[in-house]
Amino acid sequence: MRFRRATRAVSAVALVAIVVVPALAGCESQTPAMGWTQSTDQTRTLLDRAPVATEEDIAGSPTAQRIRAQGLIAGVSDKTPLLSERNTISNDFQGYDATLAKVLAKYITGDPTAIRFHPIESATREPLIGNRTVDVVIQTYSITPKRAEKVSFAGPYLTSGQGYAVRKGTTLTFADPANPVELNGKKVIVTGKTTGAAMVREKVPGAEILEFPDVSASIQALEAGRGVVHVNDKALLASQASLRSESIEVLKDYRVGDDHYGIGFGLCDLAFQKFVNNFLRKLDESGISREVWEATLGTVLGDPPPFPELETVEGARPQDVPPCPAGTPNP
Repeated sequence: MRFRRATRAVSAVALVAIVVVPALAGCESQTPAMGWTQSTDQTRTLLDRAPVATEEDIAGSPTAQRIRAQGLIAGVSDKTPLLSERNTISNDFQGYDATLAKVLAKYITGDPTAIRFHPIESATREPLIGNRTVDVVIQTYSITPKRAEKVSFAGPYLTSGQGYAVRKGTTLTFADPANPVELNGKKVIVTGKTTGAAMVREKVPGAEILEFPDVSASIQALEAGRGVVHVNDKALLASQASLRSESIEVLKDYRVGDDHYGIGFGLCDLAFQKFVNNFLRKLDESGISREVWEATLGTVLGDPPPFPELETVEGARPQDVPPCPAGTPNP
């Protein structure tokens, strides 16, 4: 392990304690040395074959140079199955986003264990990037122009969108999934102020909408038969369906709109954006991005969506990265 930030230096004894004792909620989690022995054979093989940046690649980004010397700190969820979830036995992080973070750590440092996971919530992403508590955020982080005023994005690395979850055995089809008029007169479950909730209210004014505060509560309501369908981000629906495979399924053939997930990091760091986008290109070309999908989200959603075209989404284009203000420290 190569974490040498003065503010986080730990003794060998303390590091052992981190490995053995489960991390407290909200605290950083160090992936244990040899932690890959707890991973699946598929994940270990994937990490073995993951690319490593050349010296020329590293030289082009001061941020990559710093991370190579100190290790990667990645902000992720610790409770989103298939995307990023802490294994309470091994203390390892698993899922699509977590595996992508491990592969990025290897790309920068040559060592997939040179990573520290920092569990975060959606509301804390920008502050933790801004105060440099984390180097990157990989947490179903949708790229938007508004967010790009506070952080920079690489990617997108995955395109999701709105989907439909139903109870197992429910037959539900749409002539036009983007305009699901078939839901008029039916009870439709939505989550808070989400894109899915807005779509239902706009497109299906005749639906009886049942709103719940989070996706977990919404899925529980669906299980209880309170509505015929739950509309939400398809990747998040897959995450919840993986916990309830006997009772809930996601309609694989339907996705409404595009929700582009990016890797977030410090504002005005154009060099690191270029570096991470090159990393994502190599994952696509090598087939590793597809393998990560197949081992995680693909177990519920089937074949992966096409790999998105990089640097084309507003908020993640090179021209969207603002110049650094005068006096800004080196990224």
